[in-house]
Amino acid sequence: MSTKVKKAESTEVVIKDVNKMTVPECAAYLEKSTDTIYKMARAKELPHYKLRNNYYFQKRFLDRYRERQQEVIMEQIEAKWQLEIEVN
Repeated sequence: MSTKVKKAESTEVVIKDVNKMTVPECAAYLEKSTDTIYKMARAKELPHYKLRNNYYFQKRFLDRYRERQQEVIMEQIEAKWQLEIEVN
């Protein structure tokens, strides 16, 4: 199953295997640069596995990562609203 993702430079990256996405495929999927993906993987911020010197990512774990990030953002927004309500 392959998935096409557009990169910022308006070129398409074809994700050949969602269970073994490469850094460029992951970058296209998350709409980030490859440098950012490498930094996040090295800092263990992104779920990944490494074979030899290559980083690989699975779509289902990246989707969970995105969901958690959205939850954190929503919690921060709710906390800010709650603080504003208490102040007023």
